[in-house]
Amino acid sequence: MEPLARLTAWYVARCDGDWEHQHGVRIETLDNPGWLVKIDVAGTPLNGRQFTEVAEGVGADADPAGRRWFHCSVRDGVWHGASDETQLARLLNLFLDWAGGIPEPAATAGSGARFGSEVSQVTGAPSAARSFGGRRKTPVATNPFPGWLAEVAGDAVVVRPDDINAEASSNSWSFSLSPEQVAAVGVADVVAFADGVIDGRRAWLAARGAVPMVVYWWHDAQAGQLRFSLVSATHGRLPFGCEVVPAASLAAVASDWLGSPDRHGIPWDELRLQAPDEVVPEPPPVVLPVWSLVLPQTPPRPL
Repeated sequence: MEPLARLTAWYVARCDGDWEHQHGVRIETLDNPGWLVKIDVAGTPLNGRQFTEVAEGVGADADPAGRRWFHCSVRDGVWHGASDETQLARLLNLFLDWAGGIPEPAATAGSGARFGSEVSQVTGAPSAARSFGGRRKTPVATNPFPGWLAEVAGDAVVVRPDDINAEASSNSWSFSLSPEQVAAVGVADVVAFADGVIDGRRAWLAARGAVPMVVYWWHDAQAGQLRFSLVSATHGRLPFGCEVVPAASLAAVASDWLGSPDRHGIPWDELRLQAPDEVVPEPPPVVLPVWSLVLPQTPPRPL
């Protein structure tokens, strides 16, 4: 069985109407380039099972030390796998071989594979990114942003002028919407939410006399998510491995996200694994529109 099919079967077997609303599976690309896989094992028979860390071609801090690298470990109830761009299948197979047999999914009324979670903590080096969104047990066509703002706006900011990657990861949040929620919101709702978050970050930084920081928002088309983070302005750049261009406005980023056909990420049936001897044309360079602002200046000014 192909690893994606095996992983799908493992995930479906976990979906019991409860687990999938707090836990899930995440597969992301890295700009090294590479792959990052995070699989929640909390609430499964794997929680507490011994896993021997695998580290190939990485340094003591688990950062890549060469062109080919591979690293897997279990931390805080999450299986973490990362590798260079050629080893996604190996990552998935290593997890699935450790997980052992895939039990049959429980028979529940109206059961089915539902991807995403209501509110999920996404852990990863060097620290945690936060993710909101996905499907509810009973989908409701309501605007989720007021509820999200209450938690997101008051979050503390990690200030590490010596480490742009630590700042970017620690201050990162991502958001996704169910189809019902998309029908209930518009660009103005997204902008109002972002403005509230920005006001909260500005107040936090100003109250502590912190160094100026850049808050930046973008649409992650591969993940189907709206994302933002903060880094110190002294870096003079944003931590992306591709070309970044200024977005026309925050509303333009919101419009691009809400209008995307892949708001829940690229469908599984559009993905396939590359054969070892397959020659794939070089993809065109990625150009990412990002909207940014320097804080805590008042009034704020674009970067």
